[in-house]
This record gives sequence, structure tokens and C-alpha cells, in this order.
Amino acid sequence: VLFRSDPTGDNDGMVDQGESIDLELDLSNVGIETAADVMVTITTADEWVTITNGAVSAGDIAADGSLTLSGFAFDVTPGVADQHVALFDVLITDADGNEWTTSFPVTLNAPHFSIVDLVVEDSGNGILESGEEANLVFTIVNDGHDGAPGAVGILAFERSEEHTSELQSRQYLVCRLLLEKK
Repeated sequence: VLFRSDPTGDNDGMVDQGESIDLELDLSNVGIETAADVMVTITTADEWVTITNGAVSAGDIAADGSLTLSGFAFDVTPGVADQHVALFDVLITDADGNEWTTSFPVTLNAPHFSIVDLVVEDSGNGILESGEEANLVFTIVNDGHDGAPGAVGILAFERSEEHTSELQSRQYLVCRLLLEKK
């Protein structure tokens, strides 16, 4: 299996979230006769992959011959978990009604963020105390296998209703998010 290009992505030769992938398959006829009118179809049941071109004609493949068949294409849905493995099934048929099947895995890449440090910038002791104004400085790294240029973080707080009015009375909460590439 060869990944020829990711024309809508970063052309890094990797299969990343949100990309459209052009795919090539290497075929070999290990038989003693020519395989006539060979048709190759790829499918997957994986929810994170949409095949956009799954059937390609290979024509005839001579006995003991091989070729690289291009023309297959699929899209990777944004939001896939980093290092998710999608399984593709391949069905190869010829004019004589012969069928061959195989499968291959494809690892899908995505960013994955981890908080590696939290610092409370306050009036001195580094502890966030009731009624105190402070900056919360998070250090977040992308330890995934795909970049995340322009990434934006969302900071959400869970709180009980008894503290809602106190938190809403503040004009703002300052949080700096530092996103670093792995």
C-alpha cells in the first residue's frame, strides 16, 4: 500500500485527520496465466474514513507480472483519535469470475493535547484562594502525531450553583494557553 499524496493536507506522506488521501496499491499475479480484466475494489466499515474512489480497473496482469494501481481515494474525518487504525478490505476480481481478498491497516494521525503544567500567578504564594484574582498559566503540548497550526483552547469550569453568582460577578478570568508542537 502506497500513499501517493494528501492533496488537501500538508503533503507529509502521513494520513492525517481532515485530509483527502490518494492511494496506490501494488498488485502481483503469482499465477501461471494472465489475469484478464482485473477489477480492484477497496471498502472499509470504519466510521472515520469515507472512500471517495474505491473501484479501479487494472486491466490485464500477465502471469508473474506486477503493477502499481493508482486512482483510489479516501477522506479522513476531522476529530479522529490519534493513531486510530482503520482496516481496509480489498476485493480483486477477473473476467473468469475468480476472486481474491486481502486487507490492510492504515494508521490515522491527529493532534492530541496534554496539560503538562499549571502555574497560579497570584500575589505571592502560588495558591488560588477564595476572593483572589490570579492568572492561571497552562502549559499544553501536542503529543499527537499531527500538527495543530492555529489551535485554539477552550477552558471550561465545572462549579456548583452556589458559586455561580460569585464567579459571574468577576469581569473576566485570565487564562493563557501555550500550545507547543511536540
